[in-house]
Amino acid sequence: FGASKEVMLDDEVYLEVPNSHSAIYCQGYDFPSPMSNREAIVNIVWKRLSEKAIIVVFHPLISHPSVEDKDGDSVIRGSSQFVYLVTQLDDGTVETKMGFHINFGGNLPKVLVNGFIIPNFDRIVSHGQAYFGYSILDLKKT
Repeated sequence: FGASKEVMLDDEVYLEVPNSHSAIYCQGYDFPSPMSNREAIVNIVWKRLSEKAIIVVFHPLISHPSVEDKDGDSVIRGSSQFVYLVTQLDDGTVETKMGFHINFGGNLPKVLVNGFIIPNFDRIVSHGQAYFGYSILDLKKT
């Protein structure tokens, strides 16, 4: 679905596109001082299950040759795992089923989790639903 080795956001960079069904990227997360920033290296793999369905799996990588290990506590490497099953229904709507686990690494204050991360997570879910929903028909049938 159109992954290319380019900067997607200021803090998200595609590192490698090994084939037409996978991509590796690094995502940065900026946290307010005095907390350490986080980053995650993720491999995305997708497969068409049928004419109207794809599965997309995000799984963490420990390292990548394009990402240097940070010394000290300036950046903590977290991890995230997502699974999306995207199906176009007979009425034309797109159904997205997902499961996920995010580990930001270390401890985050409860006020940050409850006051910012959880309320904004709907935006992340909606973005994923829209992106994969529009992509389902664009994927090659391989």
